[in-house]
Amino acid sequence: RHGLDPHHPWPVASNKTAGRLQHLVITRGADGGTIFSANGQTDYSSPKVVQVDATGAGDSFAAGLLEALIEKATIEKAVSHAAQWGAITASRVGSCCDAEGRLYPPFAAR
Repeated sequence: RHGLDPHHPWPVASNKTAGRLQHLVITRGADGGTIFSANGQTDYSSPKVVQVDATGAGDSFAAGLLEALIEKATIEKAVSHAAQWGAITASRVGSCCDAEGRLYPPFAAR
């Protein structure tokens, strides 16, 4: 077990990373999630879509989050972008892009 309290995970997560952790994002699918940091926590919502197949939605969220953070987005904007990618995946059968690779909009285009 990781020892994290799902309602207050920051102290354990920060301690396990020797204080290097800046943010911790807990996702709850269609119910959004929470961003935790040393300054507290912020809930976020997920875009509303008709869920068809949630396979890969969490992976898409993680990829969108990393893509936005690489582009120097704030954590709030990065999570919004990531939630969009997760919702796109959940709204389709399978988790791949269209034939031209354009299903997931790049962060810079937002």
